[in-house]
Amino acid sequence: MRQQPPSIAFGPREDFPQETCLHEHFRRQAALTPHHTALVDGSVSLTFAELDHQSDRLAARFLAQGCGLDRLVAIVMEPSADFVVALLATLKAGGGYLPIPIGMPDAAIADILSVSNPVAVATTASQAGRLPEAWRTLDRCTILERGWQDRLSDADLKALSLAPRPGGGNLAFCVMSSGTTGQPKGILCRHRGAVNSYWWRYHHLAYGDDEREACNVFFVWEVLRPMLQGRPAYVIADDIIFDPPRLIEFLERHRITRVLFTPSLLDQVLKDSRQDFAERLANLRVVICNGEVVTTALAERFNKRLPHVSLVNDYSISECHDVATVELRSSSLQSASRYLPVGRPMSNVNVYILDNEQKPVAVGTPGEVYVGGDGLALGYLNNTSETALRFLDDPFARPCSGRGPARMFRTGDTGRLLPGGEIEITGRSDFLIKLRGYSIVPAAVEAEIRSFDAITAAVVMAIDDEVTGQPDYLAAFVAGDGEA
Repeated sequence: MRQQPPSIAFGPREDFPQETCLHEHFRRQAALTPHHTALVDGSVSLTFAELDHQSDRLAARFLAQGCGLDRLVAIVMEPSADFVVALLATLKAGGGYLPIPIGMPDAAIADILSVSNPVAVATTASQAGRLPEAWRTLDRCTILERGWQDRLSDADLKALSLAPRPGGGNLAFCVMSSGTTGQPKGILCRHRGAVNSYWWRYHHLAYGDDEREACNVFFVWEVLRPMLQGRPAYVIADDIIFDPPRLIEFLERHRITRVLFTPSLLDQVLKDSRQDFAERLANLRVVICNGEVVTTALAERFNKRLPHVSLVNDYSISECHDVATVELRSSSLQSASRYLPVGRPMSNVNVYILDNEQKPVAVGTPGEVYVGGDGLALGYLNNTSETALRFLDDPFARPCSGRGPARMFRTGDTGRLLPGGEIEITGRSDFLIKLRGYSIVPAAVEAEIRSFDAITAAVVMAIDDEVTGQPDYLAAFVAGDGEA
């Protein structure tokens, strides 16, 4: 019997501007299209020139507060135009931005600030009161309330010429993993990984004319993507994104052509029963799914309800950026299993399907997914033990000079390499569950439940939705001491 080849897949090597930074690409685009709309947030609309100037002003303040190479600036606010200004300002000051989700409890926000110790915090008047008192002082906190731009002087802009210039290997942002385990981790992401991810999508999933992209899901890295190509980004407010009728009205009113959803969110949108559903979204061209596996059942429902729209399956991990992306065509659904493939590895990305001993399994055999290449993050914030556990030496990488030892990331995803070369992601390994875009460690939830005196044992598992095949909710089975 002929032995199957090992499940090792190398994305093609393609040149990309690996030593350039995200804000440098923005500056170039702002110089090309200064008067074009860059960002729309409700009644606020900013041109590229306005966004460039506002972020310059704020960058000068961050520099005065101590921002520099690999220094963090925390952003505590909802997705908004001011969020984007703070994001760009941090990059222009040479640092990395640390978005702290406002859905976190105040105690968790305080813990993140204590552990990360950013040089500055940018927030809004509505969120400032949630910060620990020590972080509310003027030398550490900037409140972006109405008219804040007028309180910063253009004279300070001269300092920007002295700002340190980061390279591709420097910190661009630190995103906090989901706090469902009670112990969120900060993931330190480099400019190089983001630029490679953007570069691939620009060339292989290119924007057409007159495109408008709406952003909320994974806002911190999706909102820049259209703007760096001269297309406007439309901010979807938090109170709209999970309200399907209002979300559909938003997409229709702004004639949105491209948007990213988690599959579970897309499932809720598709449940809209109105007969004119497809007509209302006539301008929509591309829907990108990310954060969970896409089932064949969901894709079939999508094609029936929105036959004029391309559905794209994007496999992306915070620690690796985009890994594989593929357009799901109707013809590919006929031979698909329960889960749809995510395509082949993107440029400069490697994927390995390994067994428990970290050896490649045969093609077609399930295993755990590991990722190598240019997309990898630096590691975890102030957590060398977790970094060493998940970011490992890569024995399969092709030689690459000038980058140091190659590394691979243990994703916790299960999947297999199909005979045609595409990757199929089937879920999470035993120690992780993916639920509505959040990575959850059942053992950690079980430990929290067992912390109650009356409970002696607990098992947590995901229960799938019968229609979509997606995990729908967690169920905990507990045993007690009989006294409660």
